[in-house]
Amino acid sequence: MCGIAGYAGIDDPELIGRMCAALVHRGPDNGGSAAFPEAGFHIGMRRLAVIDLETGDQPMFAAEGRVGLVHNGEIYNYREVRHELLALGHDFVTTSDTEVVLKAYLAWGEKAWSRLHGMFAIAIADLRDGMPVLKVVRDRVGIKPLYYAVDADRFLFASEIKALMTWDGFDRTVDLAAVTDYLALRYVPGPRSMFRGVQKLPPGHELVFAGGQAHLRRYWSPPGPGVQITDRAPADAVADFGEAMRASVRRHMISDVPVGAFLSGGVDSNTIVALMAEQSGEPVRTFSVGFAGHPDADLRRAAATARMIGARHTEIECGIEDFLSLPDICWTLDEPLGDAIVVPMSVLAREARKQVTVVLSGEGADELLGGYMFHRKIVDLWHWRNRLPRPAWSLASALVERLPVTLLDRAFDYPGKLGSSGRKKIADLVRHTGSGNLAELYRASISLFDAKDILQAAGSALPMPAPLAAPPDNGTVLQRLLGLQYAHWLPDDILMKSDKITMAHSLECRVPFMDDLVIQAAARCADDVKLRGGENKWALRRFGETLLGPEAAAEPKRAFYAPLDQFMRDRRFRDMLRGMLDPERLKRRGLVDHRYVAQLQGAGEDDGFLLEKRLFAIFMLELWFEKFAPDASWA
Repeated sequence: MCGIAGYAGIDDPELIGRMCAALVHRGPDNGGSAAFPEAGFHIGMRRLAVIDLETGDQPMFAAEGRVGLVHNGEIYNYREVRHELLALGHDFVTTSDTEVVLKAYLAWGEKAWSRLHGMFAIAIADLRDGMPVLKVVRDRVGIKPLYYAVDADRFLFASEIKALMTWDGFDRTVDLAAVTDYLALRYVPGPRSMFRGVQKLPPGHELVFAGGQAHLRRYWSPPGPGVQITDRAPADAVADFGEAMRASVRRHMISDVPVGAFLSGGVDSNTIVALMAEQSGEPVRTFSVGFAGHPDADLRRAAATARMIGARHTEIECGIEDFLSLPDICWTLDEPLGDAIVVPMSVLAREARKQVTVVLSGEGADELLGGYMFHRKIVDLWHWRNRLPRPAWSLASALVERLPVTLLDRAFDYPGKLGSSGRKKIADLVRHTGSGNLAELYRASISLFDAKDILQAAGSALPMPAPLAAPPDNGTVLQRLLGLQYAHWLPDDILMKSDKITMAHSLECRVPFMDDLVIQAAARCADDVKLRGGENKWALRRFGETLLGPEAAAEPKRAFYAPLDQFMRDRRFRDMLRGMLDPERLKRRGLVDHRYVAQLQGAGEDDGFLLEKRLFAIFMLELWFEKFAPDASWA
């Protein structure tokens, strides 16, 4: 696990050192760089040694130094690929996966990427032909981040934006459309970033920079509906999925340093740690986080699972001091992320790093198997959409707005109270159902600020949210919903925060559910093997039963809830919040209306948890401005 960086067309030989220094947290063990003067290329990296601790340093070179490579991530099938390359006559001088990547590129060129299974961001300088090329590649689903900027005939790339910012010519112009997207979704969807001149390399893509021009090429697409197998017994689907999970966890445990796991007590992480215990000769080290003064059933469930598998279990407490570290966490993330879960995630990573260098985590299971509440609700709504005329949905929406919120609270399994703002959101979902636009229904279900909210918060200072790209017309509603999440929900929210937060503590986080073996196995599952009889992730639960018994596998999906309201009552947190959202500061920024913020600050319990989340999202946005673009103003 590392951080990588590089550039072309910039006459600053010291820049590569500054870029790599900005990534030292990603690779504290060592680093390296290389210059290719005839092409004007520089590549560099910082290394966290996980595989081949002695001979895996980078950059690595081939073709008499005319090909150089740096690599961030892990290739889990590198041993199999290595054997294939040996049979083709390639020699190896290390046991690292990085050398396998280099030799795979020499053997197969751009076709190598589809052979590699793992998480990776790769950069290659290739000077063998008449026109030198600088290539960057990102793994299938975007587990590893990669940002780039193209400016005239100059090109820069890095694992984090803060490395790009070390260039003297970096343009800090903020992309207001990205701000709108952030408010709507609580994260910045790619390929945009918060800076107008910086983009995210899309997952499953290669970018080639040659002759002053950049060209994108997709090498992988998510599985389509055609791979689903609808005519097999549910038990066979469970066995198929379980076989993929077992293989994935086995290869995710490959390491020359200590490996542990994040354990929440839910079926996702329960299954992973049970498989780790099955394949490990020593107790698995597991880590759970809870909140000071806040009863937590998740901790009890995690402890019960740890006892069952004989793990070395550590419980970690997240308190107000950790929430006061949000300015540092904001810097870690590179872009604003309006979800308080980043605080306990940071605490968990910090404490786990004291015992292990690698952790396995359960991210991705919900996206593969329809584990979120909105998956079930949208599938149900779409079912009724085909049975009711369109005018009936407008009437139903109006009726929802008049329902007692206590009645709605019983229908939605979320720890916070819906309140009047939540009731309005449900009414909007009902209205969107009648429109027949699945992409807009999906967006309405996950959005924090809709168009009216953004207009109220910022007036004409921000553009209105752009519509999401529509999912393919073929496939079931659930298949189309799950397909939407590959574009940016997974790479720019779920996987991004996991990578950035763990790497801030020099901890490598691996996600077995995002292995291509598991992705393909989940895609083969019929809808009623994912959602069955009111139970989500049915195939995973039935497989989990074979490892842990029915009780541990039957735990319902619960949102990992950070009790933000509890910490907002602390004087120190309120002072930090008021300081960031001071009316004069907001006026100088000229973006968010200070009167709207005052309304959010004055909201009561009956208004519901959404207003608290909106306040926190604006707070994180202003924190980002202070850290990354303090002089930005639209006043």
